[in-house]
Amino acid sequence: MIVTEHSTRPLGDEGLANYVQRLRGQLSLTQKELSFKAGIHIQTIRKIEGGQTNRLNQKAKGGLAA
Repeated sequence: MIVTEHSTRPLGDEGLANYVQRLRGQLSLTQKELSFKAGIHIQTIRKIEGGQTNRLNQKAKGGLAA
């Protein structure tokens, strides 16, 4: 699937957990694949998607943005 710039924007009041899950789904990536591509630990992905954190350090922000 092609992810367009428009589809990468948060939807309405979409939280970080749903936003990351939605984009990961659009890219057809597993949590493990995303963690590898983003260069961050899989536990970080799990915490984000599980709603256990809303604060990302610079490494996580940069990795997910790339």
